[in-house]
Amino acid sequence: AEFYKKRRDTVTGEIFTLCDCPTPKRFNSERDACELNKFDAMLVLWWTEKRIRHVVVALDKELLLFSRAWCVAELVQSRRLKIEQKLKLESREALSI
Repeated sequence: AEFYKKRRDTVTGEIFTLCDCPTPKRFNSERDACELNKFDAMLVLWWTEKRIRHVVVALDKELLLFSRAWCVAELVQSRRLKIEQKLKLESREALSI
């Protein structure tokens, strides 16, 4: 059940689709070629080249962003680099506990 939940966009509920371009898709089974696990490294590159001023952190209602290791890695890396983090919420009530 968890696999099927993670296949869906947390906002629209629609299943993520792969693009239909001819470029080969590389996933975590091909770790070195995979593009999904490189964003924190890209932050360093963009920061070094002064191509980034801030990151936008879009939080879903359930705050699942914090359960995704790669998302947390991106937040940690941007914090280390002192890149401004702009938080976006659906509503203020989303933070109520």
